[in-house]
Amino acid sequence: SVAVPAPPKGTYQYTLCVRSDSYLDCDHLKLFKLDVGEAKKVVESHPQWEDSEEEEREEDDSAVSDSSDGGITESDDDDDDE
Repeated sequence: SVAVPAPPKGTYQYTLCVRSDSYLDCDHLKLFKLDVGEAKKVVESHPQWEDSEEEEREEDDSAVSDSSDGGITESDDDDDDE
């Protein structure tokens, strides 16, 4: 199958030319008419990609706890010197 982007609404006439690179006089021409209708509106809502409010709260809570954990304090440094 051949796929091409559709042109704007209207009627178009095309000629398809198929040529052989191995045989002489084996070319085929096919005339065809293409009636293009008005494009349908595409729904751009993707609910499967949206986070619920609960998931957003969990992400915010984990970001806060990650930033407060794992910090080096002065008491940690003092233990290494001994």
